[in-house]
Amino acid sequence: MAAARDEPADLTDEAIIRIAELAKVPTERRADFCAALPGLFKLARNWHEWDVTSAPKRDAIDRQLKQLEKDATAFKARLEGLDDAARKQLGIYALYHERFGTAAADDEDAAKQRRFRIMDLVEGGRVKIGLSRVALFARVVDDIRTAASTREWPPSSAKGGAPSKSLDLPGNPNVKAFDLFVIELVRLVHFHGGRTTLDKNYGTGTLIKITDVARPHLPNDFVPDKLKLSRLRRLQQQARPTGQKPLRK
Repeated sequence: MAAARDEPADLTDEAIIRIAELAKVPTERRADFCAALPGLFKLARNWHEWDVTSAPKRDAIDRQLKQLEKDATAFKARLEGLDDAARKQLGIYALYHERFGTAAADDEDAAKQRRFRIMDLVEGGRVKIGLSRVALFARVVDDIRTAASTREWPPSSAKGGAPSKSLDLPGNPNVKAFDLFVIELVRLVHFHGGRTTLDKNYGTGTLIKITDVARPHLPNDFVPDKLKLSRLRRLQQQARPTGQKPLRK
């Protein structure tokens, strides 16, 4: 077992080139593949951070988002409940603040100037534009409501980072992130004209070798110590373009 690491090692040029060689990426496409590979490793680290979020932290986030969803729903209903006069007034005020800022009218002269500016907007035929701002507010609030209602934590985070029993990669607390990484890695290889091989019966193939090269450059426990080859095979098949036959070595 590899020694524990606080942080994954930086992805080196040597590792990138080795992965490209193992994946048999054609020479003419290798530069593009090598340039894209660090981005995938960066994504993998983000997936890992998301995957291992603790249960208390996740619950706290969910409570905040549920409240935001509730508030956004109520606010949208209030916007939609405005009568025509109120909608026009709100739209004009929105245009005013858009053009002149949100400075408060602390004295009579400033308040008078604000009234004149608002009158100019109305008399200048800007009411229709103002109404479009109100419609935009409603769309933005609805987007916030929809985003706040989307709470889909990875299965491996279901119990504070413990491995999910629904997935057959025992001993790995980051199953979901690892799955995503393998799928996107295989897709990246195929996109650039390369290939990955795997024979789960004999425990051989370039996909296993690529995973071993990648291991030091990913977070601790990201890659299982004991790869379950049947699972790795399914991930490879899921990533493979439709109709392409499995490759074995």
